[in-house]
Amino acid sequence: RCGPGTDAYKRATEQLGHSDHVRSSVGECRYVVWTPMFGLGNRILSMVSVFFYALLTERVMLLDQRNDIADLFCEPFPGTNTSWLLPLDSPLTDQIDSFNREHSHCYGTMLKNHAINSTTTPSHLYLDIFHDSRDHDKMFFCEKNQAFLKNVPWLVVKSNLYYLPSLWLIPSFQTKLIKLFPQKDTVFHHLSQYLLHPTNQVWGMVTRSYNAYLARADERLGIQVRVFSTPAGYFQH
Repeated sequence: RCGPGTDAYKRATEQLGHSDHVRSSVGECRYVVWTPMFGLGNRILSMVSVFFYALLTERVMLLDQRNDIADLFCEPFPGTNTSWLLPLDSPLTDQIDSFNREHSHCYGTMLKNHAINSTTTPSHLYLDIFHDSRDHDKMFFCEKNQAFLKNVPWLVVKSNLYYLPSLWLIPSFQTKLIKLFPQKDTVFHHLSQYLLHPTNQVWGMVTRSYNAYLARADERLGIQVRVFSTPAGYFQH
């Protein structure tokens, strides 16, 4: 009904391309665009969080496909005539890389500069949700701010966090949360099983590695290797 290629999507995109503010009613469809940031682990955690937010707010989640996301995961909605990938010809595609904390459409910056008012609704906003986000960016998790954001047709999210637990603190989400996930500790399990399906190529690499190195092991120990660098280059080990 709202995915790329539908009439509703075309109307939403036309409104996005003509003005910085919504000219009329929000319309029948609203969207949240996920953008890949940092490593694969960060991407998976933030993607699940954005999908969770999309469920709660009845938005369509679209993924920035310019990186390797289409090579990593299959479409989670088989048998439909649409896609979860943001079309390359979207007016947002060329803007995504420029979204940062200094951008005029960064929600936290607009709050800081008192640029938000109740008389106009932006056609799109950028949400900065990182481990070092500013206090104004964190106001995304406040009830009052969600009441405003629900009227914005397009949200673009950059994040390296699993911020899903923070959404439980928003009162207006409570009823839906309890119905969808009566057991809080199972949320990631259910969402990841539904959303994250590796492509055949990726699954082939996973199974070959497992069969070669792990299948016959008596014990398995997981180690996360982090490589840090400075402007002068990588640290010497």
